[in-house]
Amino acid sequence: MEDQHPTHRTSSDHPPWACGTTTDASKQIPPPKHIYTAASDTYTALEEPLVEHAFELIETHLQSGPLAVCLDTHTAAAELRERLVHSGLFGQTRIDIYYTSAAGQQVTRLTKTPPQTTTREMYRTAFEWFLDTQMLEEDGATIPRSECYDRFVTWYRNLTGQKAPNRTWVGRLLDTYLQGKRVAGEERQIMNRRWRK
Repeated sequence: MEDQHPTHRTSSDHPPWACGTTTDASKQIPPPKHIYTAASDTYTALEEPLVEHAFELIETHLQSGPLAVCLDTHTAAAELRERLVHSGLFGQTRIDIYYTSAAGQQVTRLTKTPPQTTTREMYRTAFEWFLDTQMLEEDGATIPRSECYDRFVTWYRNLTGQKAPNRTWVGRLLDTYLQGKRVAGEERQIMNRRWRK
């Protein structure tokens, strides 16, 4: 996976985070060392250690809906992303991670995309990583396929900043990597897997 830097916001007249009042976390970039919670339309200042505090606040506000966090370095943003990816939290709600330039005048959205050249390989690599980081094997546990799709879409968008593959693509990936069984009266289930907590 390679880091990409597609979203840049700069201005000579005002700081890059002064972007209006909206409850869409994708359009509400917090100031450096802050986290934005869309549900309450509030900013919270991060305390040292920044990555640890940001992670704790994301855990606390996860069920509130979209979140955006801005850290002071690319390194800190990448560290937070890695913690989120491996925690199981990254697939549960929209989380945008930004970082500031050394001069503090540019805010960049942190994204990561698979290095493969074809769309099929990119989706496959991303889905394998999703399975490895978001699910655990457990006898008797089940996950509905639709829930898996919803979480993968959120996780993929959070990670790459791009639109996720559609249900057909994800269905093929599920069929390739996970065996599903239909339980009477219910949708197909992914057997012997549970979400990482």
